[in-house]
Amino acid sequence: MLNKRGQITLYIIIAIVIVAAVLFFVFLMPKIQEAGMTEAQAKAFLESRAPQLKNYVQDCMKTTARKSINTLGRQGGYIIPRPARIGLPYAVMSDAPIMNYALFYDKNAGENVNLLPSINEMQTELSNFMTVNLDFYNCVGNFGSFKNQMEITPGILTIQNSTFGNNIIITFSYPLTIKKGKASMIVDNYAVSIPIDLVKIRDVAAQVVNGYMTGKNPIVIESELARIIEINLRTNPDSEIMSLGSSSYSEIPSDSAGVIYNSKNTLYKIEYNRMGLDKTFSFYFLVGSESW
Repeated sequence: MLNKRGQITLYIIIAIVIVAAVLFFVFLMPKIQEAGMTEAQAKAFLESRAPQLKNYVQDCMKTTARKSINTLGRQGGYIIPRPARIGLPYAVMSDAPIMNYALFYDKNAGENVNLLPSINEMQTELSNFMTVNLDFYNCVGNFGSFKNQMEITPGILTIQNSTFGNNIIITFSYPLTIKKGKASMIVDNYAVSIPIDLVKIRDVAAQVVNGYMTGKNPIVIESELARIIEINLRTNPDSEIMSLGSSSYSEIPSDSAGVIYNSKNTLYKIEYNRMGLDKTFSFYFLVGSESW
């Protein structure tokens, strides 16, 4: 019995020694090494870690931006819902998102109203939302293992520009003051690129909306666009894949407070994929009317 107790005590002592050693190397060793560094050595250390820290921040922005762009695509080019909108029925989309109208029939005026956002409006929508999106801060967190290697003091996130073209490019400022011993420097000026051509996608949506505005038959609109998409993608250097589909339904939203809606709606979906994109991007837009 005494031998067993002695063995247990020995195991406990060994465990304590191991834990103490781990804590020493994780928390105290960097401090000891830092104390022995000259200013030049500390500066060289920071300069060697700065690119890795910058990539870490950019990866968080890219992940956050992709989620925000997905939301923009699911809500007709808007992230913040507009008055002319409708909550889609679960039968149409399982998570029943809020869908903004790209084309809305104004019953009082007796005419269609084009509400499809411009490229500039979508760029502004994305920039404004990214500035306050908590997902970015949650991703950055406490800067992971970098925090054990140096002091990090974050500044204010500023989205400088969101540019839509062949790619979505987001440039932003998020100044990080990093310090090691007597040396310090600032890490800033970032850019991320996401391979989605929203200009091309929006152009397809605009052709659908313009077709309705000029009184074209919806079947003719979709048929013409299918041919245009096929021709445009045939000699595509980016191996893009794009398709257009639609579904119509008639349902009045259960909660219509503060919401302007049409009783009959056609939901369009543009699917887009290409090399470098992790999964298909979908852009939905809603065309409303009071009769079919």
